[in-house]
Amino acid sequence: MNKALAHADIARRMKDYFARQMGWFEQMHAALAELDGDIDPDHLDGLIEADSARARISKELEEEFTVLKSEWDRTDSIPESAADEVRAIARQAEAQAEELQKALDRAAQKTGKGAEKLHERIGALRQGRRRDSSPSIVGPEPATRGLWTIGPEAD
Repeated sequence: MNKALAHADIARRMKDYFARQMGWFEQMHAALAELDGDIDPDHLDGLIEADSARARISKELEEEFTVLKSEWDRTDSIPESAADEVRAIARQAEAQAEELQKALDRAAQKTGKGAEKLHERIGALRQGRRRDSSPSIVGPEPATRGLWTIGPEAD
């Protein structure tokens, strides 16, 4: 392949990569927007699966960039116009990445607060279980004793 074609090819591939990366960032922003409310514990499995899929895609993009960047660095004297185009889209992707990082940081804080609340609720339930676990003649009582009864219990 002659140099002009090699330069055009790596520039095209880099621009394509950054365009796909920015599309990925938009998908991540949309996913974060869906999590704007409280996290429903009943849907945690789905959230964990989706997060794992996103992590896989992020890793694949990172690996692809490593290969492209290495090739870019090895390519001799890329025309300035092609390099400028790639740098421009790279700056756009970088700005989008910074915005996404801020959104992820906000989501992490929110998730942390939600986790703290959940931890407090679990602790309160455990405390309640300890109070309700008085010894009986028959043996240990179920941890749920008293949760569904109203008024005095009939023996």
